[in-house]
Formats: sequence, structure tokens, C-alpha cells
Amino acid sequence: MQRTRVAWVGAVLAGFAFCAASVSAAPAEEKETGRSAKLGEKSVTVFPVVITPNKNITVDLQKRLGEVVAMLLERADMKDVRLADTEFTPKAGEDIDQVTTAFGQFIVEKKIATPYALFAEIQGERKKGIDAIRTIVVDNKGNVVLAEEIQKSQFAKSAPIPPKDPMSCCVFVAHRLREPWGLADPLRKDAPHGKVQENWRKKSGIPSDEELAKIKQREARLHGQFAESSLAVCPAYAGRKPAPETSGKLAALLADVGFGTVQASEEGPDLEVPGSPNEQEVLWRTARKARAYFQEHPPSCEYVLVADFGVGQVEGETKVGAVHWILCDQKGDWVMIDFQNSHHRDFQEIAPDSLEDCLELVKVRLKKRLAEAN
Repeated sequence: MQRTRVAWVGAVLAGFAFCAASVSAAPAEEKETGRSAKLGEKSVTVFPVVITPNKNITVDLQKRLGEVVAMLLERADMKDVRLADTEFTPKAGEDIDQVTTAFGQFIVEKKIATPYALFAEIQGERKKGIDAIRTIVVDNKGNVVLAEEIQKSQFAKSAPIPPKDPMSCCVFVAHRLREPWGLADPLRKDAPHGKVQENWRKKSGIPSDEELAKIKQREARLHGQFAESSLAVCPAYAGRKPAPETSGKLAALLADVGFGTVQASEEGPDLEVPGSPNEQEVLWRTARKARAYFQEHPPSCEYVLVADFGVGQVEGETKVGAVHWILCDQKGDWVMIDFQNSHHRDFQEIAPDSLEDCLELVKVRLKKRLAEAN
């Protein structure tokens, strides 16, 4: 399943070195005092994030992960962040010293426009999880200014959120760069949006600020009237297929969230959309299909909800990569759009691994969203 695979590759020390010229080969425990050097100008070219071994890993996915790192750096107050148009691929089996040297030589040939270049490598497999993360920064002359390899055993000591998948690895890398570059927290609510994030937004199909403001207005109206309103619940999509039995189950779960009445609907939109490493892209493609359907088939209730679950089988185990749901009014206009994956607290607390868990997460999220304004 593309969405499930992406959720692992969705969906942040055995050793590290931090130095001005080359990477030390000392054991990890002896290196933790070496993180005192500082990087200079806040300007960097970010290269695609490599995942090794790269079974079923596309170049597009690695470029998207590079974009995520770049966006996080922008949000952390990096002044000039650029994306490389080519990828650097280390040779299989090379240690951190060899990869760092090769990347430095690669940068000399590329003649980048920024003072620094950043490369990150995630080592791990879907079934085993993340084994190690490498972060390398060289200057535009190829000199090493930062190189570290952090093993799984040291994740908890190295960042606030231990990485469990490639997306959280991107957060991990950005956090590791905060101290040497003097950066802010990229996950703070008032973090700035830069060029990379704006380009990502356009590619993701995220609505304009004007349309998002209209959604907020409709949500505000809902908060003032949902106790007297009716809600229709459509069959959810699960693993790109309709799951007819879910409408009744979800309607029963949502009976006590606060709507005047909740009823199951036998019909609902076809939510089949192309997969993408960018979950926002999947979310908004799905939301547009739902809106188009409800505009053509107005619900009998004041509001209607449909959910989409990124569920699939990976090596014989059920995996949930994401839980999306869309709430529309009788005109088909968006009122609430919600997505959850492994980076969100509610998702983490429920840790869904079944269709029933996904339905429960929808209830938790809708109940919280309705309560927030009250």
C-alpha cells in the first residue's frame, strides 16, 4: 500500500563527531562533549534525505524529505534555505568518515551558492524501524563543519522526540542543528513561513489564506449551533476501498459528541486519490473529492462527515499511516478538515492498528475540535 509505505518512509548515538575539519572515530560516549562549535552564516543548501537500505525508496520521496528538513530550518529562523536540484548518494557500507569526505568532494564539484550544504541519511527498514541518523554539514569549499552519526540507543538523549519514521527523523535533524546554528524551535506556533514552505503549500493543494479563513468562519458557525444540528456519517474509506460497515459503527460512536442527532448514511463519496509522500497533498485531494460529491449530492442533515484511513498490510501486519476526516455542510462546503499521523499526540495515544481504532480516533478528534471553541 503506497500510503502505508509512505507513512513509514506518511507519515526525530552510537557515535557522533562535531568538528572543524574532519570526523573523529572515537566511541560515541567520548564524543558527547564535542558539541560546542558554532556554525556561521544562516544560509544552507539542503540535499535530498537518503534512506538506506533504499529498497522501494524513490528519489521523489527523498527529495520530499529534504523539503521537510528545509521547511523546518526556515521555521527555525534560518535566513536563506535552498533546495538542491540533484541528490548525493553515499556508497553502500561506507562509514561516517567516508561519507563525509565524499560529500565534501561532491560539494566542491557542485559549486553551490550558499556558504553551507546539508546532507542527512536515515538508516533503517520498515519492519525494524530507525537504526541511526547521520547529519553532515560542509562549507562550499568541501570542508567538514559538522558530522554526526547517532544510533537508536542514543535517540532519547539527543532530541525531545525520538524519531520513529522518516518524517520524525527530519524533525530530529532540524533539532540537532538548532544549537550549532543558534536556531529557534521550528515547531513553535508563531514560526515564520518561508519560500520552501510556500512552494510545498502550492504543490500540496492547500487552499489560499482566503479560503482557509472561510473554513474558519463556517467552523465558528458550527460551534454555535451543532447541539441543535443533525450529522450524517458516510462509510469511511480504508486502504483505498470503501468500508460500508463503518458508517453505522462511527455514527454510534459519535452519538455523544454533542450533535442533536447522528445518523448513518449508506452512501458516500469515492475517496480514491493518487498516493504521495506528501500527506497534505493526499489530504487535500481527498477533501476536494468529498466536497465535489456533497455539492452534487447534498446531505439530508445539516452536516455530513466522511473519513479516510491510510490502512494496509505490511509484511503481514496491519499498519495505520494516517487518519483523515472531512466535515461539510449541506452546501458541500468544508467546515472542518482533520488529519492525524504518528507526529500527533492523539494518534500516538491511541496508536491505531485496526479499523476500530481509526474510528475511535475520529471520535476523539471531533469531540476535541467541537470543544475547543466552547
